[in-house]
Amino acid sequence: MLSFSYLINDGLLHLATALRYASAILPGLALALKTSAPRRRRGVPGGITYLFKALDSYPSFALIIDSDYAIRFMNRKLRERFGNRAGEKCYRAFIGRERPCAICAMRAILHEGKECFTYFPHDRDGFCYEASAVPLTMPDGSKVIIEILSDITKKKKAEKDVQELTENLEHLVLERTAELRQSEERYRNLLESASDAIITIDPAKDRILTANQMAAVITGYSIKELLAMKYSCLYLPGGFERIARSLRKASRGSGGPVTVEMLRKDGTEVPIDISATTIASAGKKIILAIFRDISQRLMLDKRIRELASVVETMHPSVIITDLNQRIIYVNPAAEKMLGYRKDEMTGRLAKEIFEGISGNPADLGSSVREEAQNGYWEGEIFNRKRSGEIIPVFLRMCRITNEEGELIGYAGISEDISRRKQMEEELIQREKLSALGEFTSVIAHEINNPLTGVLGYAEILQHAECPKELKEDVQRLYKEAVRCQCLVKNLLTFARKSAPHKEFSDINDIIEKSIDLKGSQLKADQIEVVIHLDKSIPASIMDPHQIIDNAHHALREWRGIRRITVTSVLKDGVIEVSFSDNGPAIPAEIMDKIFLPFFTTKKFGQGTGLGLSIAHGIVKEHGGEIRVQSDEGKETTFTVVLPFRGP
Repeated sequence: MLSFSYLINDGLLHLATALRYASAILPGLALALKTSAPRRRRGVPGGITYLFKALDSYPSFALIIDSDYAIRFMNRKLRERFGNRAGEKCYRAFIGRERPCAICAMRAILHEGKECFTYFPHDRDGFCYEASAVPLTMPDGSKVIIEILSDITKKKKAEKDVQELTENLEHLVLERTAELRQSEERYRNLLESASDAIITIDPAKDRILTANQMAAVITGYSIKELLAMKYSCLYLPGGFERIARSLRKASRGSGGPVTVEMLRKDGTEVPIDISATTIASAGKKIILAIFRDISQRLMLDKRIRELASVVETMHPSVIITDLNQRIIYVNPAAEKMLGYRKDEMTGRLAKEIFEGISGNPADLGSSVREEAQNGYWEGEIFNRKRSGEIIPVFLRMCRITNEEGELIGYAGISEDISRRKQMEEELIQREKLSALGEFTSVIAHEINNPLTGVLGYAEILQHAECPKELKEDVQRLYKEAVRCQCLVKNLLTFARKSAPHKEFSDINDIIEKSIDLKGSQLKADQIEVVIHLDKSIPASIMDPHQIIDNAHHALREWRGIRRITVTSVLKDGVIEVSFSDNGPAIPAEIMDKIFLPFFTTKKFGQGTGLGLSIAHGIVKEHGGEIRVQSDEGKETTFTVVLPFRGP
């Protein structure tokens, strides 16, 4: 406002002075021109020269225009702005028009006979002028006009700015007045409809000055009763002092929130959260207090803590996402199952972790969310751990809604079912083996009956008198029949139809006797046997014949040095017997199949595929297990682990 006032006052004073000077000098200059003509003829400087000199020194713009709108003269100040445009049409030189201006003084003075005319032209650059013009007769008798122009662009702008400012101020005052009325109305409505209690207190007198309806609802007092009582009476002993201490400690006079117990009119206690602020009004300090009943919140907080404790200690994984599929919660079980830390998962999009997993449908995420929107989805899928390992999980996906029933997110509860799937596969395999055992038992018995007859007659024929060629055939027949009998015995052993006879024996003695039984055949196949036995091992039960036999078969096809190493040791309460051979390694792709019955890599007629299966069954019956380690370029080792049971 100061800059506007200064501009207006200074501009108006300057323009008024210039106009008074111009209106005073123009008639005098015209008269001087008329009376000085004779002097010019006597050699004295004429009136025109005097006039030109006077106008040249004039501080405002001045020019002379003839009746054809041609410029006869421009004073120095005007030439400085526009250059010397003498001889040009004034409307073209100053305004850039091709025709005279409608408000030109030429018409008013030369055609209407006015002695003086004032108008307000604009030049081509947009400057505004106050122009005063008077007629003048030149010495040659021609009619011209003299114009004095004052630049009033700033004045006009100032006037316009003042007018706009005045209008804006008036409009602003009207708006502010209306806003104040609306604000007052809104404040009253807000105060009465607020869900929090709002009161003002005079701390010096311990009096309640104002209170809204919610304050009456929470305290049980009417507003009239509240305004007539002491503020400190609303709290249990010490409550008001806590609020006062909070105000004293808080910066800028604002304190809270503070949780205190309020005493209702009926004598019951209610927990509240209160925030207090010190404000100045009419030269004194007033406290504005806002408080709310938090009984329901405390109860909900307790329930939430209980639920959170349950979720945190749940064995299944719990992951919660918002509507944008961004993870917002992960329980410890999810961290353990997936191998991620909580901070590595929260904030990330679920698809970054759970989509694109081999074994899952490509549209799994969208289909699960679509079905979960209807309430619930469950099914078996695959998850990917942080290490990249793929694990099967059973997922239950449900929607999360707020109190209004609006969908706000999804909760996924999943369990690692790797062990369950393994047990299911083992159960299926066991059922298959059981069915196969029953079938094998029937077949073995059916074969055994005629085989017994074949063996009997073959043995009789061996002792009968017959040609040598026939006797050799009978011996070959008897030998193959015995081989079939061993096969049937193995089948019956696999079918578990014969009860195992368990007794405490020296395991080292069993190993040595088993090797002795194979000794001649091992020697014939040029296989070296290295034995490292722990003589301190107590008695136990074991039949390692099949294991040695399997190592023997593996080395038959091996070119080079053939060696089997047998080791026994007692440690940590278990007996470990290891059988190692330097033959070819077991391919990784069949490692999980070697104990399956009838699985073999030998050529047809060289093995039944029952050796390791029977050995595995025998060890399992004794409460033990068989471990296998086979790497390319290293020995293949079968380790039989049996629990130690003393006599």
